[in-house]
Amino acid sequence: MYDLLKKPVFYSGLYRISAKIRKKRCCILLYHGIHDSPRPPEHSDKHLALSLFEKHLRYLKRYCHIISLAELIYQPDFPENATLLTFDDGYKNNYTLVYSLLKTYRMPATFFITTGFIDRTLFLWTDQLDYLITYTPLKSLYLTIGNERLALLLHTREDRRQARSQLKRRLKRVPISLQQSLMQELVQKCRVNYGWDTLPENDKPLSWHDVKEMAKNDLITIGSHSVSHPILSRCSLTEQKRELAFSKQRIEQETQRECFAFAYPNGKLGDFNADTIELLIDTGYSAAVTTRVGYVDPQHRDRFLFCRFGASDNVIDFAPLVSGFSHLLHSW
Repeated sequence: MYDLLKKPVFYSGLYRISAKIRKKRCCILLYHGIHDSPRPPEHSDKHLALSLFEKHLRYLKRYCHIISLAELIYQPDFPENATLLTFDDGYKNNYTLVYSLLKTYRMPATFFITTGFIDRTLFLWTDQLDYLITYTPLKSLYLTIGNERLALLLHTREDRRQARSQLKRRLKRVPISLQQSLMQELVQKCRVNYGWDTLPENDKPLSWHDVKEMAKNDLITIGSHSVSHPILSRCSLTEQKRELAFSKQRIEQETQRECFAFAYPNGKLGDFNADTIELLIDTGYSAAVTTRVGYVDPQHRDRFLFCRFGASDNVIDFAPLVSGFSHLLHSW
């Protein structure tokens, strides 16, 4: 029933009324990348079309108050329909496409960057896996993960989509050392060239020059998304501390600004733990964002468990989230 209501409610303008429902709750939006060319098949909805992203910004400009991460953390109250824009991972298009639009619309945003990716020492393993499985000439693939032997069919596009999804789920559950060795094995088996000089456009990382240019602008906050994008709950305490501390130090070294916020890789409740939060505090972070869905209530906000909504890939679904209509119907 809710899906049937969305379109007539959107065009009727009732979202402007339902925005009162959200009141002082803040909606944090999660993006990854933006593209201005046909989206490759391996990326699903990770990179939104530039034209769609600009529709989002126009909607937000008209109906919402865009706040900064510092305002979310430190101000005792929010303006009505407060909304925060965040971008994870550190893709080149965050600078070439997103940043110019943010300046045009005068909107603050936070970019959570993976420093090993920016340093070009580590690929984002999920992107690399997607590319390998999509373009390998193999029609089947066998891989042993622990005591389990996977047999993956790769005959059709749907086979490959399912294989990508299955492998990512499995590799997220294993310790980081095993994950890295399994990725090396995939590289050898798939016989696909995935190098820094040949990265697909949407997989390219920001440069530190890009990061420093954005950090000079008071609209922009640069946060950490770790060094290597591991599932932190699968890491030892030493590994977790390295991921949190080294990424923070690297960002501060390059930007000459404090890095006070963190985005948990993958970001679901099981992907980090109490030790992670304690280490964040000990390392000097002031806040962290998850991928749990929900609004942030100024009266009951845990600065290390901020919820976010993944930004929808169409405006009809986007409007209910930022207006508060989804909260009314509990439809997320």
